[in-house]
Amino acid sequence: MLATMKKLLLLITLTLCGWGVQAQGVKFEKGGFDEALAKVRAQRKGNKLLFVDIFTSTCGPCVMVNTKIFPTKEAGDFFNANFINLKINMLEGEGPEFCKKYKVSAVPTFLIIDENGEEVDRFVGASKDAAAFIQRAKQAMTTENSIRELGNAYEQEKSFASGMPYLRRLYTNSMPEEHDVITELFWMVSDEERYSPEFFRMLFRNTKFGDPVFNEILCNRFVAQQLLGDKELENFFTSMAYGHARESGFEPEATAEAIALMGAAGISPDNLTFTMLRVKQMELQNDIDGIIDYFEKHYTPSQQIYGYELTDLYEQASEEQKERIRTYFESAIQAAKNTVQLYENLRQRISEQ
Repeated sequence: MLATMKKLLLLITLTLCGWGVQAQGVKFEKGGFDEALAKVRAQRKGNKLLFVDIFTSTCGPCVMVNTKIFPTKEAGDFFNANFINLKINMLEGEGPEFCKKYKVSAVPTFLIIDENGEEVDRFVGASKDAAAFIQRAKQAMTTENSIRELGNAYEQEKSFASGMPYLRRLYTNSMPEEHDVITELFWMVSDEERYSPEFFRMLFRNTKFGDPVFNEILCNRFVAQQLLGDKELENFFTSMAYGHARESGFEPEATAEAIALMGAAGISPDNLTFTMLRVKQMELQNDIDGIIDYFEKHYTPSQQIYGYELTDLYEQASEEQKERIRTYFESAIQAAKNTVQLYENLRQRISEQ
């Protein structure tokens, strides 16, 4: 009897502790968006906004925020005092329509919405702890730094100075307006601003092979090169070229266009991406001799070109070509052995000291 009572007391204690942990965290509404927004509007003081967590059940960062941040007392104290809180699954129920309306394309995304149902601001992605997450929410609550207000400031006076703060927020949160704003700015600003490292980095992911911005950069590449440097511009052109070919499934015409671009942009034939595209083109043409020639000429172990294409073509190669392929791999193996021996000698040297 005594043992039974002890077990019962333990169960009650654990249950109460569990309730305490749940109670100290962020309290989320049980209803949908309309009900939560109605609560925001019904406040007497009107000092709370609506905080919406858009998630999916398979999203790792979503789970992390839900299990490591929202249950904490620190998060509960802040969010319960400042917001009506709501969770919306991006893929279920009202989620798809909600995400379409508010242009949400990534999870986790956290929206702050006013009593009129208008977005005040947002932030995307998990944080390392509750303190960092709360700080991001505080910044989003500061109206003058919100995406909405920065956008209004840009619309009133379109310039590099007003556009960059707005663009940074759009870029960080992967918002669809980013493309239109950066394209508009590209044609407005000076070369020094257009080819500044930060602006060009944001331009990178908003440019596609053959579009007007891309063509302008290609035509103006010597100015861009002076302001950005060789490496930054080479990365841009090689990424554009390879992306164009890959998106087509390495269709012959698109692959040829990508190779032509790299030649026009002055990219060295020894560039790894250039090599991959040239080999892919010869593979499409079933030019086995050309592929073998190319590997024999350009292969070095540091380039990490291992000759997979040669093994794929081996069955259809002639006996002479098969012999060349075998010789190529034997030479590559010997080169690798020489490299291993070099490092072994160096290791031996320091172990003797």
